[in-house]
Amino acid sequence: MKCISKKQSLAVTYSQRRIINLSPFYQVDSCRWALSQKQLYIDSLINGYDTPKIYLHNSSFAPLDTEGYSYSLVDGKQRLKESLFAFMDDAFALSVDFKYGKDSIGYELLSEEDYPLAGMKYSDMSNNFKDHFKNITLDIVEIQTSEVHKILDMFRRLQGGTTLNRMEIRNSFDSQTYLDLARNLTQHVLFKDSVKFSSKRMKHLEIACKILMLNHVEATYSIDVCELGSNELDKLVNDHKNIDSLSLKKIESKVEKDLSNYYEVCSSVNLNLKAPNIIPYFVFIKRILNRYTSRSEHKFLVIGMFLENFENLLTEYRLAESPQHNLDLDNYIMASVQHTSSATSLADRVQILYDIFISQCGAAMLKLDETRNFTPEIREYVWKKAGKKCQICDKSITLNEMDADHIEPWAKGGGTTLDNARCLCVSCNRSRKAA
Repeated sequence: MKCISKKQSLAVTYSQRRIINLSPFYQVDSCRWALSQKQLYIDSLINGYDTPKIYLHNSSFAPLDTEGYSYSLVDGKQRLKESLFAFMDDAFALSVDFKYGKDSIGYELLSEEDYPLAGMKYSDMSNNFKDHFKNITLDIVEIQTSEVHKILDMFRRLQGGTTLNRMEIRNSFDSQTYLDLARNLTQHVLFKDSVKFSSKRMKHLEIACKILMLNHVEATYSIDVCELGSNELDKLVNDHKNIDSLSLKKIESKVEKDLSNYYEVCSSVNLNLKAPNIIPYFVFIKRILNRYTSRSEHKFLVIGMFLENFENLLTEYRLAESPQHNLDLDNYIMASVQHTSSATSLADRVQILYDIFISQCGAAMLKLDETRNFTPEIREYVWKKAGKKCQICDKSITLNEMDADHIEPWAKGGGTTLDNARCLCVSCNRSRKAA
């Protein structure tokens, strides 16, 4: 890796703003600096104070999130994008405490009427001062390397003095294929329409990683709750560094289906998801849909109305001055505030939701057969009973070519029993499900 240091004027830097990717995937969210910090940075430039270097990766050396850009900003986002470019675009003014001193840039070369004043925006300044301002130089470091992991390592090192949360650090791991999947999941309509908390500081991305973690333990251990702490999420991302594209596609398909079911529930009653409940509700909905279906064919609405009523009840209970004691709500609130990323806390909240739902809505639901797949003995009996032919198209098939199909669909409450089984070829069974 080669790092080339150079002095570059503000005029040149501003003219390059459209060829610099100011928000590559490893960067943290914008607007973390307060207005006073942005004003102080502009003050420092004008008054000749030393400012930290700006680090740019030359995109011609590696196709890392370039999208047609010549450079990607590795360090200096708040200074470059949120302060300098924003100031020159008139997004904010100099502070009310700003003073233009004798040691400031251009002081001796300008007349007093050209001096910048407190509260001025860039457009308010004289052309003479603007010329001096644009000639101020920045210390730029151009990074030249084709090794992606070195760019990410440089980013982590440069951020060493900044307080990043664990998701922002995790976002710069050298496991970008799996992180790309998590980023894609945050574009699902659920996050756009139903999640009502900000995505700042990568909160949505962290939720997506937690959902991927839940999918992983379900596929691996057949359980639906697990630890969701930072260490577990770090390990998940690192362990999937070399995941193949086929496995990634299967995971994406499964999780997108789960998110779509979640969205169907939320949109049925316009349920707005808040940060503390988004994961418990996700697991609860999956558990109900894996075990029950609605007798009225409106299962999403039944679940949505339950969650809406539960939220209203919980809010009223929390706000009441002297609420009537409710053990379930007390336990749910307690689990919500203690070790929220722990498997125990999640399991407790999901089980409370599940028990209340079954007691209140059980009559509207139909329990699914816990065994979905027919036994080898039933498969062979049904195949022979059908004359070793598909019972729809009458095509002769081998036992290995046969699909043992539920006459009354399993998802609608059909049992995995001999009298509810029939012999179909794969083609007829798939076309039936598609219809």
